Amino acid sequence: MENNYDVFIAYHGTNSKEGSYDLAKAIANYLIENDIFPFVCNYCGLYEDRNIPYHDTLSVVSKSDLFLLVVNDEIKTRLNRNGAIGNDNGEVNDLEREMNQFARVQDSKKKSNCVCASGSDLKDKDFQNFNPLLNGHKEMLIGACNDFKDILDWVKARKKELMLKPKNYNKADYIFKNKLEIGSTIQFGEYKYYLDGTKKQMEWVVLDKIEDGYLIQSKKVIDKVPFIFKNKDTIIEWLNKNFYNEAFNSYEKEHILNKYGSNVFILSKEEIEKYYSSDNLRKKEITPFALNSQQLYSNHHRGNTSCYWTSTRGNSNTVYCVEKDGRFDTLADMLPFIGVAPAIIINL
Repeated sequence: MENNYDVFIAYHGTNSKEGSYDLAKAIANYLIENDIFPFVCNYCGLYEDRNIPYHDTLSVVSKSDLFLLVVNDEIKTRLNRNGAIGNDNGEVNDLEREMNQFARVQDSKKKSNCVCASGSDLKDKDFQNFNPLLNGHKEMLIGACNDFKDILDWVKARKKELMLKPKNYNKADYIFKNKLEIGSTIQFGEYKYYLDGTKKQMEWVVLDKIEDGYLIQSKKVIDKVPFIFKNKDTIIEWLNKNFYNEAFNSYEKEHILNKYGSNVFILSKEEIEKYYSSDNLRKKEITPFALNSQQLYSNHHRGNTSCYWTSTRGNSNTVYCVEKDGRFDTLADMLPFIGVAPAIIINL
């Protein structure tokens, strides 16, 4: 039976600056752009494997042709006295279980050995006491990863040597994290979410099927910016320069349709009234990063909900916004502490 994935990418330290999750995602993006289809837990994979819990990834390991372990120097501080990833009570974590599982299916199905990729300057000697399975099944150690071409070359060479068929998926299968249905929530792109600016995948509400795509709006207020900046730039310019390039990678951008000269925009008052039928439905939560990013006056937020701009002007100096309680109000267009809930049109 043919496997689902070209390569399973394992990593450590989720949502941690010391971990390797960001590197694993960057490698996955590069491979997908070159028609290699990986699995990265909580990031990319087929629909049936989306949002799979860490402790259930063993089934996906078994459905992968190759195994890539992404580590950096911090992995050495996570080893127990037996050289395994876990604690000194003999317990192991999910990364260790994934490696063990691959070793088992490798032996039984003659699958490819794993390869180690490093985000720093790890050397082979660093792995001498690290996980006997890794030492026994490691083909190569790739040093500091920049363009990831060595990884791509390794995957292609091993698949050819093992006579493994290429996967033939639509790249969009690796972008959209849920079915595109009106009213559903999907994951697409990623933006600063935590207080320290660490990114998290964005959630979007599917509002409508229009033209050749779907209209979606951010489920949360993701940042706070003025409608008109001091340098006279507009919120639309900020969305299409700063936000667009920070939130979306190259193949995600391929699925964003340009509306009225903008890739990213904000909904008008009329559109918000159309798609959200009550004040309660119009209310939006604010991310920790956005809450902390600018001065926030108490009369424009309540708990974890915040006001956000519409694209509709009140007069020459004011713009309609959706207040913390879901009602519409007009505010001065240069206020810096009003939230933004971007919208885009995507297609498959």
